[in-house]
Amino acid sequence: MTPIQFRATLAKAKLSQRGAARLFKKNERTTRRYATGERPVPDDIADYLRKLAAGKITVQEIENAYAS
Repeated sequence: MTPIQFRATLAKAKLSQRGAARLFKKNERTTRRYATGERPVPDDIADYLRKLAAGKITVQEIENAYAS
């Protein structure tokens, strides 16, 4: 997932970078780095975001996946 795709997918999912950091148990700086391309978006996060933006999963399902 490119930085542009990351930002667009967050927007489509109605999720801020801060919200994504909380959801995926990451530091806010990390999600900023994803958004600028300084760090690649991990495949699992990209997959969850795409599914969330498409309405195939809910935030609760992601939270449950990252609870452990």
